[in-house]
Amino acid sequence: MTDLLVPSPISVARRILIVEDEPLIAYSLMEVIAPWGFECVGPIADLAIALQLAASETLDAAILNLIIQGGTAYGVAAVLGSRNIPFAFASGVPHHGLESDWQDKPYIAKPYSYADVREILELLMPHHNWPPEGAILPEPPPLIDPVTA
Repeated sequence: MTDLLVPSPISVARRILIVEDEPLIAYSLMEVIAPWGFECVGPIADLAIALQLAASETLDAAILNLIIQGGTAYGVAAVLGSRNIPFAFASGVPHHGLESDWQDKPYIAKPYSYADVREILELLMPHHNWPPEGAILPEPPPLIDPVTA
């Protein structure tokens, strides 16, 4: 008889949808979240694909750039909200520039830092098994601001 090995829920990486169309920011963000035990779904730079994944994938949270190739990620946010998947906007659009229906959602302004990303993910996923403060983790790459890059 063959035993079926099922991973415990604690050891399974949490899946974070990243919707970002700036490649340098997207890949930097991907590298930043990995040491914290997150699996990146994406990064996605196409709203149609982001909508499809938001509707169908098993996700624990999402970070959404508001403006994606000229469109907005509000549709993706609506799908995530309907599935009770926590999300935050990460955008160069000022917080007060979000449509009024979305201004109460978590938000970080670009350019954001390593600490900003951790803070927003701690807000979205307070029960995640976070590495203790002061734990030695691989040094994350700096988050890149495409305006100055």
